[in-house]
Amino acid sequence: MTDGNSNWTAVFVHGIFSSGDTFDAMADAFDKSPAFARWAPYNYNYNRSMEENASRLAAKIKDVAAPVVLVCHSMGGLIARLAVLSGDVPNVRRVIMLGTPNFGAIRTAKAGLLAQLALRTTGRIAAVFRRPGILELTRVTRLLAEPIRQGEKFARDVEYVTIPGTFFNESRETDLASAWTFLFASLEVGADLLRLVPFWRSEMARPHDGIVEEASNDLLPFGAGRLSEKRATLLDPGKYGFTYAHIRIDQCDELTHVMIHKDPEIISLVTRIAGSLSLMEWFNSLTPEERLRIVIEPRPR
Repeated sequence: MTDGNSNWTAVFVHGIFSSGDTFDAMADAFDKSPAFARWAPYNYNYNRSMEENASRLAAKIKDVAAPVVLVCHSMGGLIARLAVLSGDVPNVRRVIMLGTPNFGAIRTAKAGLLAQLALRTTGRIAAVFRRPGILELTRVTRLLAEPIRQGEKFARDVEYVTIPGTFFNESRETDLASAWTFLFASLEVGADLLRLVPFWRSEMARPHDGIVEEASNDLLPFGAGRLSEKRATLLDPGKYGFTYAHIRIDQCDELTHVMIHKDPEIISLVTRIAGSLSLMEWFNSLTPEERLRIVIEPRPR
């Protein structure tokens, strides 16, 4: 992968309704790590198609000499995956996805989230259906099907990590209306969205972070309707190695979608993973106590 003297270049890819400065706290941690030669945010227009934004990301990083790790929040992870699948970024060695809706953000609460996104961008519900980037969140599996078929080979050696927010878990007895108010206050969405009770009341399968179910973030299990570019690794880890991990720590249960990439414990975890020579090296560096505390699926053999 890299030799012991090599330094990583980190590129932060933000999510919807966001920008690169959402990673300011994480960037401070990367500044203090000797593993990184430099870092940079990738700002994109989330109203444009994900493929266009992925193409622009590839153009931005393809000539970087150092190995690149993409650290992504939400939609940013989908854009990173499309960039890897294009075959135009052979220098990308690792993609870390925080709360990324790998199988769609809008599965069981379609109308609610669409209504809220529309209010945030235009104040008109119908307008959201004309925004390519937002609309694509409702059809992620279809959007990625052909890129996976064509570009799976480009992703086999790229290490993927997914980390969920699981604030809304089975043990949490939270009033849903209050929780949504808290969550979307962080996005500066007005209280008027609560008038859309018929839209947002749809339940999401727990655990989830308020927008993305863990089942959508996690590339496991592999099977019908859940194809990803990591299927070769999942089917034959002995041949392709340890190149995918879904990782949870206790703190995930305290994190909503807008908090996951800003939490100090997650930042520490991501900085350590991102700066390791490989996922296996990171795993081997864990203490026995950490191996009990950190949930890793699939766990290396």
